[in-house]
Amino acid sequence: MLKKLFWGLILIVIVYKIFFSDKKEIKITDVKDTADKVAVIDLMGDIITSQKIIEKLEEAKDDDNIKAIIIRINSPGGAVGASQEIYREIIRVKEKKPVICSIENIAASGAYYVASACDSIVANKGSLIGSIGVIMFLQQYKKLFDKIGIKTEVIKTGKFKDVGNPFRELSKEEREYLQNLVNITYQDFLDDVYSSRKGRIELDTLKKYADGRVITGTQALKLGFIDKIGNFYDAVDIAEKVVGKELKIYKMKKKKKFMDILIDDLMDSFFKYLDINIKKYYTEESSINVYYK
Repeated sequence: MLKKLFWGLILIVIVYKIFFSDKKEIKITDVKDTADKVAVIDLMGDIITSQKIIEKLEEAKDDDNIKAIIIRINSPGGAVGASQEIYREIIRVKEKKPVICSIENIAASGAYYVASACDSIVANKGSLIGSIGVIMFLQQYKKLFDKIGIKTEVIKTGKFKDVGNPFRELSKEEREYLQNLVNITYQDFLDDVYSSRKGRIELDTLKKYADGRVITGTQALKLGFIDKIGNFYDAVDIAEKVVGKELKIYKMKKKKKFMDILIDDLMDSFFKYLDINIKKYYTEESSINVYYK
C-alpha cells in the first residue's frame, strides 16, 4: 500500500511539473564558465530560511565571470532572522560587484528589507512595496480547554520561560515584554532601511509610511522607496550600464540529485495544496512567532 502511495505521489509531481509548473523562467545561458554574465537569484514566496540565497550570493560574488547580480523578488516577507541575514549578505556582496533588485508583484516587509540593501531597486507601476513593520502571532486555547476540561501545568525556571503559552492568558508584564521585543525589532528594520536608502528617502517619509501599509510602485518611486519603474530587463540594463558592458543573463541554479529535486517538489506541492504556513515548523514550542510580514 505504501509503495503504491509513494509511486502515486511521484506521478503527481511529474504531471504537475509537465503541465502546471511555471515555464516562463528568464534565462539565456546555463553555462557556468560563460564570461560577462549577470547572475539572477530568485527570492520567491515566504522567507523561511536564508541558506540557499546566501549560498548563491557567495557563489556569484566569487565568480569572476559574473559582473553583476540581480535579485528577482516576489515575496510578502517572512522570518526576521532570515531577512536580516540576506540583507547583510547583499551589503557584503555589493562591496565587490553591483547588486540590483527587480520586483515582480510584491516586495513587502522582510522582502523589502532585503531589497533596500541593493544598489538600485526596479519595480513595476503596480508592484506592491513596503509593509514595513513587525508582527507577532499568539494563539489562545484557554477558553476552549476550559470548556472540555483540559488543564495544563508548567514547571519552569524563569518567569518568562513560557511566555506565549497558548493555554493561559498573557500577564500585563508579559505583554509589555513582548511589545518591547517587537518595538526593538521594528527599530532595527527602520535603521537598516534608512542606512541603505539614505539620500534617496527622507527619514520622516520613511517613518510616515512604515506603519504596515503597502504602496504601489508609482507611489514608491515618488517617495524614494525604489529607484526606477521598469521590468526585469530594465534591471538588466542598469546592471550593464554600471559595469559598462553587455551581459549575458545567467539564472543561478544549485545542482541537485534527482531524488532531492523530487522530494523538494513533492513537499512544495503538498504544502501549497494544503495552504499550510510552513513557518510554524521553524518556531519554538512557546508559540511566539515574530515576522517581518
